[in-house]
Parts: sequence; structure tokens; C-alpha cells
Amino acid sequence: MPNFLKIFIYRLKSRGVGAAFPDNAGINMAEEQQQPEVKSSEDFLKEHLEMPLATITKIIKNALPSNTQVAKDVKGLFSKAAGIFILYLSTHANEICQKRQKNTISAQDVLAAVKEIEMEDFLPSLEKYLEDYRLISANKKRAKAKQATPSGSAKKQKTAT
Repeated sequence: MPNFLKIFIYRLKSRGVGAAFPDNAGINMAEEQQQPEVKSSEDFLKEHLEMPLATITKIIKNALPSNTQVAKDVKGLFSKAAGIFILYLSTHANEICQKRQKNTISAQDVLAAVKEIEMEDFLPSLEKYLEDYRLISANKKRAKAKQATPSGSAKKQKTAT
């Protein structure tokens, strides 16, 4: 019997639900101790809400003067704060999206959320970034399309002459 199934049956039995399972199902307390530990909420937050420290270090290096030193625990704090901010902003953007009865959060929803959380000072730079990003993406698409059909364009030129 697979280990995960043994753990599942043991948990059912411990809650009084598994009376239908025979006692010889191959489950004992020693096996229960081998099961993987359930992650605490702190571990979950660390794994899912914090940005990688290398990314945080790079951002800090670019934002501060070169002679500034930052302690490792402060980098972790920045990482956690960034994750919480992203969660907070995305929650507001999602609420705006739902008010519009849409399922997909758009850039306009995020910009409206930035305004809603009273961070309008960042709007011009975010709008500029979005404009630049869209321009770069469009240029990449055009370049990729040109690479995909070089022989087709050559045939058109031959027939035109």
C-alpha cells in the first residue's frame, strides 16, 4: 500500500471516520511519525510571498548609493514586505476587476488599484513602464514574425519585379 494512502487512512481513523478500514491495513504509529510535516503558516508565507533574496539585493543595490551596506535580515524584511505589498495590490486589482465583471486582471485594473491605495505618485512611472513594455513586446513580435517568413517575403519580391 502506498505511503500516502496509509497516512490518509490513519488520519481518518484518528478522527473516528475510518471504522470501516481493517486494523491490519498496515498502519502503525511509527509510520505516522515518518509522514511529512505540515508547513506552518510562516513557512507558507516564506515560500509563497517572499521574493528571492538575490532579486531583493539587486533592487537594493540599484536604489541605494554604492557605499551603503544592508544587513541580511533587512533583505529578508524587504522581501516579505514586497510579497505582502504584491498581495495587497493584487487583491485591490481583483476587486476592481470583479466590479467590471471580468475574470482577468488587466494593466488598467492594476493602475486603478495603485490609485485606490493612494499611491498616485507612482502612476506616471508605472504608465511609462507599461508603455515601454508594450513597445518592446510589439517589436519582439514583429522581429519574430519576420524571422518566421523570410522565404515568403523573398518570393513576393521576385514575383513583383
